[in-house]
Amino acid sequence: MELSALDLSTTSEQGYEFEFIPEATGIGEGFFITVLGKHADTVKEWTRKAVNNMRDRERMLAKKGKDDYRKVEEDEDFSVKLTAVTITGWKGLNDGGKPVEYSKEMALTLCRINPEIRDQVSAASDLMSNFTKSK
Repeated sequence: MELSALDLSTTSEQGYEFEFIPEATGIGEGFFITVLGKHADTVKEWTRKAVNNMRDRERMLAKKGKDDYRKVEEDEDFSVKLTAVTITGWKGLNDGGKPVEYSKEMALTLCRINPEIRDQVSAASDLMSNFTKSK
């Protein structure tokens, strides 16, 4: 086995494309999403920054003698943002018949408005065999 094959950070950066399949129909409609793996440096760096910011906020409040517990909505928002960070592109998404170009903001919107997309993106990002198979 080659040492380079064990470098999940690098292979996770290469991206994996899958077709979004709505649960209601079980049939793809040509909307393909490209995601990074959960071990990609891009994903890890975003996660570290976000978690460090939360911890800094908690420390500042603790120094002021205030207890501040994160609300579940904040945890949900973190999860949505983390999922959006893994999306690097797509094809086949339209709005009113016009193609919707990828942007970080639109990826975040998709993850906010559609939990099925969020779940499928997370599953694709988490499955390391998507990033380690011979291509």
